[in-house]
Amino acid sequence: MLYVKKSETPKTLKYKSKIYKKEAKKLKLWNGEKSKLYKFYKNNKQKLGINYSDHKIKKALLNSTNNRCCICGRIIIDSNKATDEDIVHTVEHVVPQTENPQKILSWNNLIPVCIRCNAVRGDKKVQKPFKFLNPRRHKKIYRNFYYLYNGMIKGVNLNYEEMIKIYKLNSLDKEYSLLNERQEFYFQVLNPLFDKMIQLEGEPIEKSKAIVFFDLYLNKKEERKEWYCE
Repeated sequence: MLYVKKSETPKTLKYKSKIYKKEAKKLKLWNGEKSKLYKFYKNNKQKLGINYSDHKIKKALLNSTNNRCCICGRIIIDSNKATDEDIVHTVEHVVPQTENPQKILSWNNLIPVCIRCNAVRGDKKVQKPFKFLNPRRHKKIYRNFYYLYNGMIKGVNLNYEEMIKIYKLNSLDKEYSLLNERQEFYFQVLNPLFDKMIQLEGEPIEKSKAIVFFDLYLNKKEERKEWYCE
């Protein structure tokens, strides 16, 4: 997972948020039932022009992670510019829209993710006693995950393991799996290095492989679009 750098709320989002709140208050929905407020937003977002995923908002989000999904780390592209081979950028809500519709247009509740990670989570909540780890609040969040040379990701504690589970980062399901691509990176980039290490120093221990794997991910991330995790 990647840290989402904090920045000022885009003017267009501020404007949309004011309209949304104003119109909802007129109908006495703002402080009412969550389901009714969410339904109001869903049914009127196009009419009122208050969609949270317009070009300017998405661009600001992309800038906050240098064009990467803050969950899986893959390079993402705005759907207006994406080709069939590109990974499309979508907007994720830290607090699901149905859980707190007042935060649908809250800047601190929006994070940039790929279409895969958005679809995998959906409206799923983190089950207690765990908490959703907001990438906007944890500047060094990536340090709480480590990467095995077989492509698997591990969290430093059960809360981070829960995040891996929610986004199916270790899923073997073909539809959602990123394991094969991470393994491909390992075999193409790291195996030759480890072969040389064996010749020079003998068989490296498993832990050292994991450390080198992570370091090379960081070093190669700008050189390879196939870099997937941080």
